[in-house]
Amino acid sequence: MAEKSFGVKDLNMVGASGDPTIESNGDLNLKAGQVAIQTNTTITGVITATQFSGNGSGLTGVTASGTGIIIKDGGSTVGTAGTIDFGANLSVSALSGAAVTVTGSAGSSGITIEDEGSALSTTATTLDFVGDGVVASGTGAEKTITIAGSSVPANLTATTLDVSGITTSGSFVTDLIDGSGTSRGFCTRYYITANGASSYSMAGPGQRNSVGNPTLYLMRGFTYMFENSTGGSHPFRIQFTGTTTGVGTYVSGAQNGVQIFTIPHDAPGNYEYQCTVPSHASMKGSFVIPS
Repeated sequence: MAEKSFGVKDLNMVGASGDPTIESNGDLNLKAGQVAIQTNTTITGVITATQFSGNGSGLTGVTASGTGIIIKDGGSTVGTAGTIDFGANLSVSALSGAAVTVTGSAGSSGITIEDEGSALSTTATTLDFVGDGVVASGTGAEKTITIAGSSVPANLTATTLDVSGITTSGSFVTDLIDGSGTSRGFCTRYYITANGASSYSMAGPGQRNSVGNPTLYLMRGFTYMFENSTGGSHPFRIQFTGTTTGVGTYVSGAQNGVQIFTIPHDAPGNYEYQCTVPSHASMKGSFVIPS
């Protein structure tokens, strides 16, 4: 057949078996306003066009030749890639059209703080070292914390010093002497309880609390502490024998709490203690002051 142009209104490719084939020794040019293919199309080779349209969401295994996806960090190009893998502390949404959303999270940054090997429940971003003799120094990522060795002050002054254990010293000195006779030496402590409203019991040096209204032997010039655990239920009054008059000058503190009693050198041979509640007259005992 001579090479001539011809027009075809409708072309149906029908074969007895297998797939119909169109062959050309050269290029096959399709010139039309629009070529519509209404089924799956397989092309072996390269498709060249001045423009492709559509969002490409159904394409797979496609990477732009020689370029890929341009990756930037803060506006500066890092490079190109066919695949982007988002690491820890980043979450990527499901594909919506041609777009995804990348969300960053705070992560687990911070410093783990331990107390003698046991980690605290939360981490920290800032450590503030305070106190005398604590110095933080250093530059860069490594810092040094210096804690100066502790020392005992030459003079330690306190209203109350509670020491658990044994205190050793070359000497012990009582408080300043003011001439009033109320200066205290070292205290011997007695702990007071009650047996209902019938009697007191005391626990302390030389005295078990199983005895009701015990007689205590006190020494002139010594100081004693009486701690009344019963409070206001049984106020503990230290008084002159045979009276309801408190000793006064040599006793300080509260009858429903702690009282300090320093025995004067001119003390009589005995004193008494008494519950001040009128109906508790049986709660009464003696202090003996030996010659």
